[in-house]
Amino acid sequence: RYTKDGLTKRVHSRGIVTRENGEVRFVKGTLRDITKSAELIERLTESEQLNNEAQKLTHLGNWSWDIETGSIQWSDEMYRIYGLEPQSEVITFERFISLVHPDFRQTRIDEINESLKSGIVKDYTLKIVTASGEVKVLRGLGSIAQDKQGKPIKLVGTCQDITEEFRLKSELLDLNKELSEKNVELTRTNKELESFNYIASHDLQEPLRKIELYSEKIICQAESLPADVNITLGKVTSAAARMRNLINDIMAFSQISLSTPVFETLPLNLVFDEGAEFFAEAVEQGQAIFNIGPLADAAIIPSQFRQLLANIFGNAIKYKNPSTAAVINVTGSVVSAEAMSFPGASGNYLRIAISDNGIGFDPDQRDNIFDLFKRLHSNEDYSGTGIGLAICKKIMQNHNGYISADGKPGEGSTFNLYLPYQ
Repeated sequence: RYTKDGLTKRVHSRGIVTRENGEVRFVKGTLRDITKSAELIERLTESEQLNNEAQKLTHLGNWSWDIETGSIQWSDEMYRIYGLEPQSEVITFERFISLVHPDFRQTRIDEINESLKSGIVKDYTLKIVTASGEVKVLRGLGSIAQDKQGKPIKLVGTCQDITEEFRLKSELLDLNKELSEKNVELTRTNKELESFNYIASHDLQEPLRKIELYSEKIICQAESLPADVNITLGKVTSAAARMRNLINDIMAFSQISLSTPVFETLPLNLVFDEGAEFFAEAVEQGQAIFNIGPLADAAIIPSQFRQLLANIFGNAIKYKNPSTAAVINVTGSVVSAEAMSFPGASGNYLRIAISDNGIGFDPDQRDNIFDLFKRLHSNEDYSGTGIGLAICKKIMQNHNGYISADGKPGEGSTFNLYLPYQ
């Protein structure tokens, strides 16, 4: 009913009807205000509903076990965790143990007995087999209630389904183990590369030096030798020179792979100007023209980046059109990872495009042009080892960046460098 103040109240009424000669004479009774009690019941009901929803969302159930009576109470979520309909059956200790995975069953019984003896309930993890046969991993914690004499009378606790968390941790452990094994393998490989570098710089170079030395001595007597012998000696000397270049390039590639990078933030215009200055003689002879546009500052590994420029600029001059100078244009711009086609790229990158007007290459070769020992031309046409661009790719990887190439036969090439940019 409504009071005079306009407030709604809930009341409980009880009365007695008095009759005379079968007719109602009067009614008397009591009226009690139960508004606060009703509101409290509503709040408790709402709280219980919220608790049930929270347990359902977090896969966290609660339980209690009356030790004296053997009565076990499970929340609705406990039933769901074990693959049962909420409150669908009475849970006994034997029923609970039957749902524990056989490998964990005796351990769980021993843990419970130890808790009853010590009065301490330790956190635990166990596997269960649900009513539908699904294996789950649970994490539980609890406490024990005792009477005045210290006798255990009740166990209460919570249990959470951590199957997915356990699976992810297991996968992470497997990945860490695999990573550890890879690190061991990498350490072994690095040692092998170091040994190879020593062999390449000493054992392989020494026979070449002797071949070149003996060839030079014989060439000094060229006037007394037949013409075909002179031609053969020329081929021997040329082959030895190519072998020396190949060994030097392989050593350079392995050293870049093994070195620990040290970054410096430098003005790239200065770095590119220095790179172009290395080819000053070609510029003076009219074989090369450099046009370097405005570039931002960037964090680079100076020695490696200079080697990259030497390789790309050198290729532009080597593979120029014989009838014209190599025109090398350098431009810079900032692009987002979304505008690039490299898996794993994120954030922004400084894109540096280095283009030339040389002989170019078939666009079908753009994906494998950076492969180790990949050559698009024979030694008779252009000398080389097929390692220079592989070194460039490795250098860009060391910079956490990327490199790509585009070209058309007879129209030139463009090499795009992508450096992380804040």
